[in-house]
Amino acid sequence: MKRDKIAAVGGVLAGGIGIRAAVTGWCCASIAATAAATAPRAERTIAWNALANGDFEERGGVGSPAAIPWWRSTRGAAQLEAAAELGRVLVTEPGEHAEQPFAAYAPLARELVVDGRVRGAGLVTIVDGAGAAARFALGAADGAWHDFAITGVQLEAALGRAPLPRFTLRLESGPDGAARWDGLRARVALPCPDEAALRDEVAGVLAGIFADWEQRALDDFGPRRTAFVARAFDVETGAELARLDAAPPFFPLQENLLEAVRVRPTPHWRAFLERYLEDLLSLALHPETGLPCLWDPARDERVDDRPVEIALPLGLLIDVARDGPEAFRDRARAAATRIGQAVMAHGLRPDGEVAASYVPRTGRRNPDVSRLRRLDVPAQLARLAALNGEPRFAAPAREALAALEYAHHWGGAWDSIDPAFDDDFGHYGARAATIALALPEEQGFRRFALEGMRHFLPLWRDATRFGGNLAADQVRCWRIAADLVRLDPDLRGELVPAVAAAVFAHVQGEQYGNGAWGDVTIFAQDPRTALQVGDMPGTPQNLLNGLAAVYAADHLGQRTETTRALFTAVLRSTISEYGRPHGFLLGRSAHPGGGNHAAGSLRVLLGLTTMLGAL
Repeated sequence: MKRDKIAAVGGVLAGGIGIRAAVTGWCCASIAATAAATAPRAERTIAWNALANGDFEERGGVGSPAAIPWWRSTRGAAQLEAAAELGRVLVTEPGEHAEQPFAAYAPLARELVVDGRVRGAGLVTIVDGAGAAARFALGAADGAWHDFAITGVQLEAALGRAPLPRFTLRLESGPDGAARWDGLRARVALPCPDEAALRDEVAGVLAGIFADWEQRALDDFGPRRTAFVARAFDVETGAELARLDAAPPFFPLQENLLEAVRVRPTPHWRAFLERYLEDLLSLALHPETGLPCLWDPARDERVDDRPVEIALPLGLLIDVARDGPEAFRDRARAAATRIGQAVMAHGLRPDGEVAASYVPRTGRRNPDVSRLRRLDVPAQLARLAALNGEPRFAAPAREALAALEYAHHWGGAWDSIDPAFDDDFGHYGARAATIALALPEEQGFRRFALEGMRHFLPLWRDATRFGGNLAADQVRCWRIAADLVRLDPDLRGELVPAVAAAVFAHVQGEQYGNGAWGDVTIFAQDPRTALQVGDMPGTPQNLLNGLAAVYAADHLGQRTETTRALFTAVLRSTISEYGRPHGFLLGRSAHPGGGNHAAGSLRVLLGLTTMLGAL
């Protein structure tokens, strides 16, 4: 009987020992010290099969090379043959090989079990993250199939030290003839707290981030103190690094604070949020145009002559109007409506596009923005139309889509799917889906988003399975997939396996050789930090975000204990590798001379608040 490919192994490792970060109730404490001081204790773990297509039954895709899905091999699919009662098996002749990297959680790496069956004399090599190799001669030249199992304890003995993920499994023949392989698995142990325990753990990390930024980053100079972020601080020492001459009132910290308060309205978080909302509505909107402004924290006055991109501020105000603190809903609705009116008055271009950025004093359009922002403001106008029941705000969205579609095409190939997938579809497809969900009668946006996904689906499946380039921020397309299944439930049958393959590929490919995951592009199933694509290869913002998003989306088939365990492993690894006394590093390592900005904390917020809501 064939074994599961990507799915988790059903059983639980009996008596497993895990490491749990003691962050419950943690506030203003050191992330790094918290993780370091954690004592090992009994915790439930699960066994996850970290090897894909170990039974070699998965078939090739559209436009992909004659390769074996998930495997790197000498001759690709030519090394597969049919075997009675076993389906397809892998053949390695002398001089040939097949290999696959696989991820594991470093503190539990010793519980690894690699197993399978071999016919003929074969050689299994396991290479760990430090590049050390352990070789195991298996099977016999007797024509029979032999089951084998290699444990983490054996691997440790062969290496002479504890094994360190990320691993690579390599299959070869012995010197006397071909070896045949089937039923391969790499069972790794993952920590699997229940939902309540993980919820407290995530809330504890969030509490530490919010407390540090409230204490060290807010505007406390000048005659008036505000809840706007106006200072940069060092993640190691907490010391102030710089002061901003123009503070952005709309900031990831408070956006995620709003989301956290929605699902866990602790008194302190709520008070912090309400202080911010009062300052936002009182100080950061121009009194004449209603447009959002920057704030001069030294002079305590609006900066109304610098352009501001307005989609995120408008979206935040709509969120507050819909389900923010009750005392601020009407004011937020009125402020959002004023911004919408300013866009209608100043932002509609003759070619149908809607400006994304404005000078708040005059309402003048600022054209110096990325073309990817073309649907950002229309998406929020559509949400405003739904909020207020005013169809006039939806009309610019229709014009903007018509202008975009006139010369647009979806590009990409399986081995170079990005930037067409992560950037073009990740922005345009996401905004179109947002509009379609807000205004179901606007069928053009539904059609546009669905056409984009149907174009990319076969390319995406091949890219994940055959080693195409996968940008870390492709996870935004996982969120789009969740929206599209709501728009068209018939897509679920195709999107569920596509998302499952993407989750596997990103967990597999974004782990470094030291066991930590990073925010990094994947190519040929390996992390590629040297690619000049704008990656920040430290704290794995996108992987945490993606795992949380698919766990929250019940209809994508990923609300499982396996996804929860993967999120836990990545989160704890991130705390251990990037956590510092006052937050998270932005890059892979600290600058020895100091001056390490705590911006890495901002990068993990979305994943943490999304998972908090899902739990």
